[in-house]
Amino acid sequence: MELIGWVYTICFAICYIPQIAKSIRTKRVDDISISLFILSLAGYICACIYTIDTIGINVILLTNYIFGASCSLTMMVVYFMYRNRLNTSVMSNTNFSNSSYYRFLKQEQQEIEKLKWIE
Repeated sequence: MELIGWVYTICFAICYIPQIAKSIRTKRVDDISISLFILSLAGYICACIYTIDTIGINVILLTNYIFGASCSLTMMVVYFMYRNRLNTSVMSNTNFSNSSYYRFLKQEQQEIEKLKWIE
């Protein structure tokens, strides 16, 4: 049974790593639910306290909780680092040349070019 305990500890411990790596690689967190990681961190902290108080030092459980809490905290830091970044991938694929605002700006730019001879 101890082997099963270590297997689930490893699975739960590494389950956050792909999301953390993807968020760091893409520098995008707009599709991340930060409440998941806040609640996970709170849950892991409470689980550590409860386990130590009722069971004592259980290495398998505490390893799981501490590593899970560390990953949740890491994801929260990554989230707050990148949450205000503009999603430029959407903007780069959009053609604004037919928009009325774009035409207006182009016209204004031409008017400014005409007036440059005054300087």
